[in-house]
Amino acid sequence: MPELDRFERAFAAGWRKAYRRARMEGTSLEEVADILTGALSKELRDGGGVPGFREMERVVEEMVQGSAVGFGSAGQEAEALIRAFTVLERIVQDHAGHTHTKIASDVAKSIIVHTDEGPIALRFVERICNAILERRFFANARQNLVAQDKLANYMEAQQWQSRIEQIMQPAITEIAGRVAQNPDAKGLQAPNRIVTKESTSDLLNEDLTSAQKPDGTSVR
Repeated sequence: MPELDRFERAFAAGWRKAYRRARMEGTSLEEVADILTGALSKELRDGGGVPGFREMERVVEEMVQGSAVGFGSAGQEAEALIRAFTVLERIVQDHAGHTHTKIASDVAKSIIVHTDEGPIALRFVERICNAILERRFFANARQNLVAQDKLANYMEAQQWQSRIEQIMQPAITEIAGRVAQNPDAKGLQAPNRIVTKESTSDLLNEDLTSAQKPDGTSVR
């Protein structure tokens, strides 16, 4: 099997296209962001959204509110934290370990521990979206693009990811708003594309190996 196929196998269907485009010559970060936005929307829609979201949202809200008024003592806060984490784990079990539910549980724990400000439901789903992107795409893409000499090193890969995430932020906020209202993500569609959809000739050339880095600079 060709070497590039080995790298592509790290990605599930729907996410593989984003990786192919990312390594191609002349592909803009906006194009990659559009593909990832579509893949994320499809993942949530086909995966039934985030099962158990409402229950987890209530746990997070209770803990954030408790932190705001104070728990009375460090011991009481620790007990509340243990209870919250136990409930989150039970919710995951109740939904048969659904991937999105497990991701949401980890995100919920992070929000509880750090208790940063903002509308909880929207912030919660935004972070779930980012965690799905990391799991399904960025974790493998960073490693593979460096291995293929499309990006120089891990630091450059992190910068590449950060730029794409910034481009995607409005779309992620839009998706998060919809899922916060309808956690089953039924009928969820991707937000409008940034870049005009590729022509047929562009799609036929998708499998060509890139001669440049994903950030547009030449491969050394």
